[in-house]
Amino acid sequence: MILEVTNPNAINDAPTFRELLDKAIEHSPWKGKDIYPEISRLIADPSAGILVSIEDTNKIVGLSITLLPSSVLDNTPQVAHIYNEGTVNARKELVKGTVDFIHKAGYNRFWAINFTGKPDKVWSRAMQAEG
Repeated sequence: MILEVTNPNAINDAPTFRELLDKAIEHSPWKGKDIYPEISRLIADPSAGILVSIEDTNKIVGLSITLLPSSVLDNTPQVAHIYNEGTVNARKELVKGTVDFIHKAGYNRFWAINFTGKPDKVWSRAMQAEG
C-alpha cells in the first residue's frame, strides 16, 4: 500500500515514519544533515510528494521524495530520493506511486540522480517497470 504523507507533524508524531526517514537519510547525500525542517516543509507543500510504502501489519518500509517544478524555468519533476527496505513488491508499488503522483500533476517524465553507488544500469532497471 502507498500513502502520501500530508501531516508535517508526522516526523515527530509518527515514530515509525521518523525511523524510516532516519534510515533513508543514512543512504542519501544528506547523511549527517538535519533535514527534518525541510522534510516538514515539503510535506506541507503541494508541489512536493512524500510517499511511503506500507507492508504487513502497517509497517512503513519505503519512502519517496518527489519535487514538482516550482518555476517556469524548471519544467521537469525530480525524484529527489527513493528508499526501500521492504520486498520487491513494496519497491514496485513505491515506484508506481511516485510515477502516479507525477502523472496526476500533469507530467510524463522526471529527473532522478543515482546516489546509490550501484551502476546506472542496475538503478534504472528498478525504475523500468513504469517506463
